[in-house]
Amino acid sequence: MAHVISRGQALARAALRYRSGQYVDLVAARTVSFVIPAGERYTVSLVGVPRQVSGPLTAGAPEGSAVIRTGARIVGQVPVVTARAVSAATLGQRLGDYFSRAVTLALLGGLVVCSLLLVVLRRRANRRREARVDRRAGTEVA
Repeated sequence: MAHVISRGQALARAALRYRSGQYVDLVAARTVSFVIPAGERYTVSLVGVPRQVSGPLTAGAPEGSAVIRTGARIVGQVPVVTARAVSAATLGQRLGDYFSRAVTLALLGGLVVCSLLLVVLRRRANRRREARVDRRAGTEVA
């Protein structure tokens, strides 16, 4: 009898949403053992396992399953669960993720450039208006 998958064996890693560079291991919920006939090979494939998860999740939260096959025949299946609890992302983590995106930074840069352009145009318009008022006042006095 061969242990194909052991309980707690890491089968995948999922990124934590809003937390760049942080992951949670996805592990087998139980051990799967069976007799492998001589010359046969088995394969393990993951079904429904996400690449990214968001909290809150408890330790042992189901996130998909692992299917064991010999050839085309399914010989076992085991739930894939989180190895540890995952807390919900804080407001700071969410904002940090949002403002670190390239699109957000480009939009903020465009907003700053447009704001500066508006200030320059507004100052120019005020100076022209003041110059017109000064010219009118100068012609009336003379």
